[in-house]
Formats: sequence, C-alpha cells, structure tokens
Amino acid sequence: MESTLTIRRFEGGDVEAVLALEKACPELAHWDRKDYEDVAIGRMQGWVAARGDAGQERGGSHDEVAGFIVTRQVHHEVEILNLAVETQERRKGIGARLLE
Repeated sequence: MESTLTIRRFEGGDVEAVLALEKACPELAHWDRKDYEDVAIGRMQGWVAARGDAGQERGGSHDEVAGFIVTRQVHHEVEILNLAVETQERRKGIGARLLE
C-alpha cells in the first residue's frame, strides 16, 4: 500500500520525531524538548507533514513525520519560528503544503 501525506496539527506524540528531524538538519533553529512540548499543548501553533495510512496510528506511535512547521500569530501577521522537511523528501512540495 502506498503511503499518503497528511498535514495535521502537531501532537505530543510528534515530539520525538521532530527532535530527530531537527538533529538531521543543522540549518534549523535548534530547540529543546520543552519547546516542542509547548507546541503540542498549543502554546505555539504547529503542524506536521505525516506519511502513513491517512493519519492512522500504527502500533501506538504516530506516522512518519516528513516535515513540520511552528508558527505564532502576532496581531495580524503569522511568524514562522521553525520549518523543516527531511532531506530525502525535499523538492516534493511538502514545505509548500506546510506553509499553506
């Protein structure tokens, strides 16, 4: 079965995958676990691009995270705080979908 790409809200179960993705991308702003936990509980806005069976959980862990974005809204503007896409998944439109 071919995996699908779903853009969904950042959840607590995504923290480990996002930390691993961040580690593989030296160009990113590097945050600690607490920062991403804050995203998961809604202190900042975050979304992930997840590959899998249309967002279904498998074996108690979330689908493979191919990318993520963290933003915050300041008045009438949205500020991008962090954005990453796995190296092998780049140039496939995932970043653009996260920005939408």
